[in-house]
Amino acid sequence: MTREIDFSFLLTVLKKAWWKILLIVLAVAIVTVLFSHFFIPKKYTQEVVFRVVNDSLVSEYTNTGLVEAAMLLAQDYIRIINSDISLKAIAEKANEKGYDLSAGKISGMLSSKAASESAIFSIYVTDEDPKLAFDIANIVEDVAPDIIKSISKPSTDLDIESIIELAYNNNESDDAAKKEAYNMLKAKLSPCVTVLSTLEYHENPSSPNISKNTMFASLITLVATYIIFFIIAFLDVTIRTKDDVRKNIKAPLIGTIPTWELDTTAKGGK
Repeated sequence: MTREIDFSFLLTVLKKAWWKILLIVLAVAIVTVLFSHFFIPKKYTQEVVFRVVNDSLVSEYTNTGLVEAAMLLAQDYIRIINSDISLKAIAEKANEKGYDLSAGKISGMLSSKAASESAIFSIYVTDEDPKLAFDIANIVEDVAPDIIKSISKPSTDLDIESIIELAYNNNESDDAAKKEAYNMLKAKLSPCVTVLSTLEYHENPSSPNISKNTMFASLITLVATYIIFFIIAFLDVTIRTKDDVRKNIKAPLIGTIPTWELDTTAKGGK
């Protein structure tokens, strides 16, 4: 005997089991809220937003190329901030403030995200201690631009006075020398990144997201519970009505056996 699955059958399963499904979903939602609130550690996130700065790109790239180059630089700068050199520098600054942190611990606190089609990228510092996260974010804001500049820009042994002398003492009428000196001076002084946002102390935890966890758990429970009731109904081949006979057996109905209840209140128990 085969059973056909149609919309009416699916709707019948829902009509019969909707209140059971609703109770189970509500129970799971309550458990999820309580578990997320009392058992999952709260974490706090501070964000530092940087913007890529590179004046040489203006003359070397078209507008489209400028955006693509800035995006590539943003990814490079993110890697630099997550490098061992940066992590050790951040850890040293943090330990000067009284913390006992290693570069590995700092690495576990950092995450990053680069904005699409933009020269902007963010560094996130997350920890269970909101003050620690805020302090590390402040350190990242302070040391990251200098570390990026020291790694990204070519170093020169000339100091500022020597660069100026290159332009004017050797040949004051030599425009090429002046331009070279200007470019060297700009490369020596200009930053690679700038900080866009002012760091603010956030007291509200970034995780767990109780509403998101509850919605996700409720949705999964709703689907899973309906599937379970559907399988139970689909495997139930009990014949209860004449319609069940016609649908499942597809044989002519000769007759039915009536059912009745005995009247036990009658005289003599008959």
